[in-house]
Amino acid sequence: MKILVFSVGEKDYGADITQVREVIRKRKVTPVPEAASFVEGVISLRGRVIPLINLRKKLGMKSQEVPSNRIVVTTIQNHWTGILVDQVRDVVTVKPEDITKPDDLLQSAAYLMGMTKWQGKLVLLVDLTGFLRGEESEGLQKVHERVEIKKKDTP
Repeated sequence: MKILVFSVGEKDYGADITQVREVIRKRKVTPVPEAASFVEGVISLRGRVIPLINLRKKLGMKSQEVPSNRIVVTTIQNHWTGILVDQVRDVVTVKPEDITKPDDLLQSAAYLMGMTKWQGKLVLLVDLTGFLRGEESEGLQKVHERVEIKKKDTP
């Protein structure tokens, strides 16, 4: 399994590379009024307007002095979505036997798929689409709807 290793704060995360459309540098963000607290706003990517999720806010981390500088573009509910991360570290291959499944205590974190080691550090393997559940997913859907309505209204 190939994973994209990225960091948020002091923690390293890994996502199945098949969930990643591309990685881009952070760009100008347009705020969206009344969006969920973890939605940074929207960005334009080759003619598409996509919502941007701030993973620091989503995970309840404090903001940092050095701003996040990479966006992992993925698909959530059939919509392109950007996930703001601090740094993209590498793409690595992980053997299935090197992945530890989450124990009962960690099962409540729906996005957590397992754990592995990379360069001597623990990497949490995540499902990028699993970061949003229930009401949060509906909130992101509303942002998509607002953006699509505005695109249709634009001459």
